[in-house]
Amino acid sequence: LSPLSPFAARPVLSLRSADLKKDVFGADGHEYIGIPLSLESLRLLQIRIGVEMSDAYIHHLATVGYGVGPYYGLSNPEDEVSHPENFAASPFQFSAADFQLPIDTEELPSVRCRFPVHGCIAIGEQGCGHQSLLVVCGPHKGTVWDLIEGEISPAVRPPGFVLRPRVSLPPLPIPPTFTEWYAGWLEQVVADLNQ
Repeated sequence: LSPLSPFAARPVLSLRSADLKKDVFGADGHEYIGIPLSLESLRLLQIRIGVEMSDAYIHHLATVGYGVGPYYGLSNPEDEVSHPENFAASPFQFSAADFQLPIDTEELPSVRCRFPVHGCIAIGEQGCGHQSLLVVCGPHKGTVWDLIEGEISPAVRPPGFVLRPRVSLPPLPIPPTFTEWYAGWLEQVVADLNQ
């Protein structure tokens, strides 16, 4: 692991003072507080699940931590890997071809599947049983996907405001990396708070 993190805790901490009313979706739960994990605990976790997680995700957990993040915040990975090891260590079963955007629509296609999804770990709860998944095995390793009502699709930009009008920002790459997904959430939150 390189010593540089793609995220610093300072931008997240600045959101706490910018969103005193907790208008951002999920902020009343995570309160912009991250709980960092030691590199040793993350190393042991990766041994337990039988895969190496992406460097960006590891760096984030070691610097900013779990808790603060999109939707209801990032889950503690130690709580999210209770499923049989072979699910995370088995290759992610979908390819980019499964999610080609139809020419006449902006809505991402989805594919039916059941949780746990091979090659993934859950990294966050979106509400109503919907989850954010991180691919940890296969060609899409390090990308984030949405599992909504038994259908998986590449993750979209997480919301800032939900009960108030949001600023419209460009879509994220398909599928977004963890860095693109988390940064996309930060961009949305800052844009919504500054409108």
